[in-house]
Amino acid sequence: MSVNTSIDITKTPSVKSVAQSIRLRDVQWDTNGQTIVWLEGRSNHNVLVTTHVNEKPRDLTSELSVKAGIGYGGGEFTVSHGHVVFVANGRLYRQSVAGETPMPITPSVGDYAAPSISPDGKWASFVHTHNKREVIGIVDLEGHVGQHDLIAGDDFYMQPAWHPSGNYMAFIAWNHALGRHRTSSGNTRQCRYHAA
Repeated sequence: MSVNTSIDITKTPSVKSVAQSIRLRDVQWDTNGQTIVWLEGRSNHNVLVTTHVNEKPRDLTSELSVKAGIGYGGGEFTVSHGHVVFVANGRLYRQSVAGETPMPITPSVGDYAAPSISPDGKWASFVHTHNKREVIGIVDLEGHVGQHDLIAGDDFYMQPAWHPSGNYMAFIAWNHALGRHRTSSGNTRQCRYHAA
């Protein structure tokens, strides 16, 4: 039995066409159950795209490349209550899924990842690292109250998640084991937070 291993290079995609292809990452429903937002990688630019039921998809963030700065910290965006919060240019932005101009809600200091909007739609939690210190932070979505550290003390954090009541948060935290670069097993903990 013989196997034909020849390849027709006229039908093989070029390196350029593969590099320029669209990569789909992360898809989320808005809380209205009618709007979907997803992240598309296009060459070296990441774009949030949205569609409402029975409408054509449209770009939300064509000017900003959406990318979290902490590789293990979690996602690049979240959507809830008609708004998307995303990481770009080393800060968090808030934007209506209807398409308004993105508004920065954190300073451009350090790196951010894993934004999560509170159940009441007023706050965003996130993972933040700056000067070799990592925290879970919180900021109001209107930009009136500055960023605050909510949880600190561990070496690493990822994926903060709000309880439906908005009074609790679960997250993953871990530390270096014995000062080595290996990490010990992660722990899931809860944090009680009540916004005034």
